[in-house]
Amino acid sequence: MLQSLLEEATDIMLKLQEEHKKKLAEYRFSTPPSETLETIANPSILKLTEESDKAGMYLLGPFFTNAN
Repeated sequence: MLQSLLEEATDIMLKLQEEHKKKLAEYRFSTPPSETLETIANPSILKLTEESDKAGMYLLGPFFTNAN
């Protein structure tokens, strides 16, 4: 039983490896669409660049502190 599960898992990993190699070759010289900043970061955070939007933000406290 365990032997067959290991063989099945190995077969699946080999298939995934082949798919990965095909995709690498496919995208080697083409650039896939890159993500925009809006899809990565919350747009409401981006809006805080305006002075009026930043007013009072210090009251919320630090979200990030530099360890340096």
